[in-house]
Amino acid sequence: MSGSLITIDASALASVIFNEPGSDAVWSAVRDRPLVAPSLLPYELANVAAKKMQAYPEQYQLPEIISLVDNLLIDYVTVPFTDAVILSLETGLSSYDSAYLWVSRGLDIPLVTLDVKLSMAARRLGIEVSLRNKGS
Repeated sequence: MSGSLITIDASALASVIFNEPGSDAVWSAVRDRPLVAPSLLPYELANVAAKKMQAYPEQYQLPEIISLVDNLLIDYVTVPFTDAVILSLETGLSSYDSAYLWVSRGLDIPLVTLDVKLSMAARRLGIEVSLRNKGS
């Protein structure tokens, strides 16, 4: 892979997996860059997948989703419990969203997100945000 390391969050990755609005911008931001995310990312994607499959059973099939997710080249980072709680209290975000901030801040790398609240919190912490364009 070429390019510099970047953190990707569930909103951004789900937009690509489920071909949602914003997916082109996400793809442009992460193409040819090594990706990193908190180890909770697959669980967040599983939640999105379950909701999509319930709402649109004719459109989304589990084997296709599993294949896409299993082929992701993402390095996962475990976020310490205490750090997740402290950052959540500091930002007012969920501990899930705070985990993405922790990874980006700890590695001093940009964050790719479509989540407005997460993007705003990242900027307040001095984390570069590659894109954002939808509410959370």
